[in-house]
Amino acid sequence: MNRFSALHVATLVCAALFLAFPLILVLVVTLTPPAELFDSVFRLIPSKISLVNITTAIQRGHLLTCLKNSFVLAFLSASIGIVIGFPAAYMLARYKLPHKALILSLLLLLRLMPKMPAMAAYYHLASITGLLDHLIAVVLVRGGGVLLALWLMKAAIESVPLSLERSALLDGFSRLQVMTQVTIRLSLPGIATAFLLEFASAWNSFLLPLLFLGKAENMTVSLGIDRFLSENALEPGPLMAFALLVSLPLLILFPKILSMTLSPYRHRLSRRSTCKQ
Repeated sequence: MNRFSALHVATLVCAALFLAFPLILVLVVTLTPPAELFDSVFRLIPSKISLVNITTAIQRGHLLTCLKNSFVLAFLSASIGIVIGFPAAYMLARYKLPHKALILSLLLLLRLMPKMPAMAAYYHLASITGLLDHLIAVVLVRGGGVLLALWLMKAAIESVPLSLERSALLDGFSRLQVMTQVTIRLSLPGIATAFLLEFASAWNSFLLPLLFLGKAENMTVSLGIDRFLSENALEPGPLMAFALLVSLPLLILFPKILSMTLSPYRHRLSRRSTCKQ
């Protein structure tokens, strides 16, 4: 390993430790006994591992209810977003639509616009339809915001060679069969990435659940953390345990998002290296 490679590795290690330090600190506080947290000297490695903070967070914070509601919200929102967004992404990727550049620019502009002015309209629609304090209201609003998923799926569809679709049409496939058996299969990593990113965005959503949901049985993890913080601000151990437990699903999903996002590039790099050899 030459000097520059060693420097690169050292830089990456330092950057990884810097970015992971908050998570490490949350894990340390979670596993530290409550009495030891208020010692005059803080230990980065606790004298003994304790699960008291975790059990306290589960009992006080209605953790299972929050996790269930957030999973339902995130899964349904991401699913609706993919179902709605894929046909639109296919049209934008494959058809010569009039004013296509203008449509794409408007979609990007909608993505960049602040969400606060629309909150009043969402609240009014939910109140007149009787959906206030129902999780389905947040699901519908989140599922309708498919702009990020649409862009990702459009790029994934454009990466599929058009010649494959034309060959399938010549073989007697219908347009629907081409879409389902050729395009979706080959663009599945991009679709899965869009689904997981929409899932993570809905999981972390705070403003919409705060606007629509008020009952304790409808709380999501973001609302649960906010309420738990207001009730247990002087107890850092249970608070950090609660934050760690509600973050575990995203910590599990993140490597999958990264691998699915990078898989096409890995394939291209491996193919280039094989060609060079």
